[in-house]
Amino acid sequence: MGIADAVTKKYLQDNEVFSDVFNYRLFNGKPVIRPENLSEMDPSEILVLSGKKQNGKRKRLPAKSLYRDLMKDTVIRRDQNAVYRLRLGTELQTHVHYAMPVRNQLYDAIEYYNQMEETALRHRAERSERNGAGGNAGAFLSGFRKEDRLIPVFTLTIHFGPEPWDGPLSLHDMMEVRDPEVMKYIPDYQVQLIEPAGLSRTELEKFRSSFREVMGCIKYSEDEKALEEFMKDNPRMNMDIRAARVIGAMTGTEIEYGEEKEGKINMCKAIEDMMRHSKEKGLAEGQKEERATRLDSFARQVKVGKMRAEDVAEGFGIPVEQVNAAVAKIDGSL
Repeated sequence: MGIADAVTKKYLQDNEVFSDVFNYRLFNGKPVIRPENLSEMDPSEILVLSGKKQNGKRKRLPAKSLYRDLMKDTVIRRDQNAVYRLRLGTELQTHVHYAMPVRNQLYDAIEYYNQMEETALRHRAERSERNGAGGNAGAFLSGFRKEDRLIPVFTLTIHFGPEPWDGPLSLHDMMEVRDPEVMKYIPDYQVQLIEPAGLSRTELEKFRSSFREVMGCIKYSEDEKALEEFMKDNPRMNMDIRAARVIGAMTGTEIEYGEEKEGKINMCKAIEDMMRHSKEKGLAEGQKEERATRLDSFARQVKVGKMRAEDVAEGFGIPVEQVNAAVAKIDGSL
């Protein structure tokens, strides 16, 4: 697991942040899911592969362990008469995943299958207690009943990268067939996505935790003016260090945390670090572009025989092969 993956996962483990992102997606920012009602679940899922035939014989394949990034259970009370449970899963992406619809659907399907199996096992245990060990085998294996119900599973993909998500957001998007007469019979699966590039100022205001600053800073990390405006409109001056680490990892900014490993960090200082990094990056890119232009000019002199490649290489402090490569890129019409 890379640094960016590790810091984003540690950040979302906080129940305040976790509940905030799901409240945004499910309830338009209303604080329906309470941090104190969240309980951690084992994020691993077991996929049992029965095998496939090769030369008429079935080859047994091993079971495969799949791991969600985070999975939590919650109880929601909407009013005095409506209390229900949800199982909430997250997939945290620092880069675009082009098979996310299949991946998330697989996680959800396995979770529903596990719930069905757990229910069936409970029924068997109950019947065994009533009838004794020698009870009717058919009754013991009754499985899932008509009145049984599943706990809804909701998987949310969070993309922390500044670039827009350009991958498919539904199972249908991944399919070769486009015939509407056929596709209307093919079940679809939609990816629920949150990403910085897709959040407007109004949408950012719906977040109540530091997730607002994380998404906003990543979104505007390459636009100094927009970043200054975003921070000007934001009254909160202190940021959770875990949030700052996510911003630093995703924007390539070296934020000074001081001696503290947890707690709060002054947001103004963190943003100053980001802006300084942005200016330094822009200056470095400008110098790189200017150097490339100068090298191209000298390569043209080498091309017409007015300079030696060795002399240019010595002047730029680069291998002569790099100069020769620049010369080779120049077309014949000088």
